[in-house]
This record gives sequence, C-alpha cells and structure tokens, in this order.
Amino acid sequence: QPGDDLLLATLAEGPTMAARIQAVLQLAAKPTRKRVAALEAASRAAPFWGLRLVIARALGGVGTQDAAEALARLLLAEEDPQVMSTVAGACGKLREPVIEEALRVWLARPERPHRAAASALDALGAQRGDVATNAAILDANAGSDPWWGWRQRGALMGLAQQRTEAGRGRIREQLVGADKPQVRAVAADALASSARFGDAVTRKDAVEALTDATRDPSYGVRLAAVYALTALGEAEGLGAIAQAESAFADQ
Repeated sequence: QPGDDLLLATLAEGPTMAARIQAVLQLAAKPTRKRVAALEAASRAAPFWGLRLVIARALGGVGTQDAAEALARLLLAEEDPQVMSTVAGACGKLREPVIEEALRVWLARPERPHRAAASALDALGAQRGDVATNAAILDANAGSDPWWGWRQRGALMGLAQQRTEAGRGRIREQLVGADKPQVRAVAADALASSARFGDAVTRKDAVEALTDATRDPSYGVRLAAVYALTALGEAEGLGAIAQAESAFADQ
C-alpha cells in the first residue's frame, strides 16, 4: 500500500484524473484527520468538477466527525450546480448536528438549484436532531413546485426518512393530490419507505393507499405503486400487485 506522502502527492498533482481518483479512494479507506483534511483541501482546489464529486461521495462514506465537518463546509462553499447535488446527497449519509445545521443554512439561501435542493431536503430528513424544525422545512417544500416537482420529491423522501405519522399523512396527501405524476410516483416510494417502520395499522393504511395508486391515470405512477407494494412486502398487497401486472400485460 502506498504511504500518505505518495497518496497526497498523487491527489494534488497526479498525472491523470484516474490516478487522482484512485488516491481519493485509498485516502478515504483509512480516514485519519490528516487524510480527511487533504480531501477537503483537494476538493476546494480541484478545477474539474468530476473530482469534487468523487471526493464528496468518499467523504459521505467515511462516517467520522472530521468527515462530517468537512462535508458541511464543502456544501456551503460549493458553487457549481453540477456538484451541489452530490455534496448534499453525501451529507445524507451522515447524521451529525454540523451537517444538519449546514443543510438548513444552505436551503435557506435564495435561488438554490432544484436538483440540489431535492438532495438537500432528502438529506435533511435523515438527520435526527431537531426533527420538528426539519419537519416544518420539509412540509413547506412538499407542496406545489413548478420546476418538475424537484423540491417536492426531495421533501417527500425526507419526510419518509423521518418515519412519523405526520410525515406519512403529508406523503399520502401528495400521492393523491400532486398535479405532477413524477411527484405522485415518488410519493408512492416514500410511503412504502416510511410505512416499513410503522406498526401493523400503519402498514395496512399504506397498502390501501398504494392499492388505490395502482389505478392512477399515469402509467409511471401505477408502476411506482406496484414497486412500492412489492417493497412493503405485505400479504394484503399481493392481490393489487397481481391485478396491476395483469393490466400492464394487456396494454
């Protein structure tokens, strides 16, 4: 295994992008404080956005406090929309107060890119600090969204990660009432994801809502509902799955 000096030199001045990416992966495999600091510095200095994507994903998989602090700083410093979404998504892999606060600060800024905002909302739902404040942010973004429903979709997945009955209620509302089919499709996935952690009544309610969604006017929503019922794994949903599959075969 190459030592730190060689890895750090390759990260900073490697002759090819492949060599630099390999250095990132090896540094993240044994994430000492020095290595995490080097990854953060390399992300800030990298002119190529693709390397910053790799670094963000690597830091998200590290799981240390140092990595969380580095990701929080990178989230607030990143200016490239191509990278913001990945950094925000990586933040969702960690549950730390510093990440939670950075996500709230980032989301409060004006003119956030829509896909990145979706990732940030999803990541916010994964946090376990001030759940009530986070729920209010997610709920506010779960309503109408003119930009292809990106924020709505991220907010619904964030609410699913909170695993609360209030969140499931908001998800069921959008499963029925969202005007964009892509939002209703994500709501189906979100409902199943959240209901898996609920009691028998919660799962039964989810099966009923998803069964109704198998008759949605949109093919994509019907398909998403079938996948959601399959993921939920409740026996009560088998009939709806079979009926939907039969309907798909006839189309």
